[in-house]
Amino acid sequence: MSNTAPRYTVILANSAEESIADQIEYLAGTLHHSIDSAYSAVLAVVDKVHANLAFFPAAAPVSPEASEIGVTHYRRLLIDGFRIFYEIDEQLAQVHVLLMLKCKQDVKDALIRYCLIRPDN
Repeated sequence: MSNTAPRYTVILANSAEESIADQIEYLAGTLHHSIDSAYSAVLAVVDKVHANLAFFPAAAPVSPEASEIGVTHYRRLLIDGFRIFYEIDEQLAQVHVLLMLKCKQDVKDALIRYCLIRPDN
């Protein structure tokens, strides 16, 4: 990035914060990371997400996984084995990060779990 001020404010929704905490727990529990190394690894991804979305949020496509279940307003950014789902609010120049998933996680189940869609979608 350059020394230019970001065009968008990046906001983590509660669902994003919960999914980030879940990723830290997963890395620490199943991949034998210490909690500190898991936290550092996930925080590095979150920093990349902020850097990308503050300047170029429209560069990532609409999420094909969410589109398959009728949710066509979520974009998806792929970084370091994670899928980041977010919405852009052009009027307020804000990007709302909604969810951070490992690439192998089921999107529909996660959208339901984090209350971003209802089970009947």
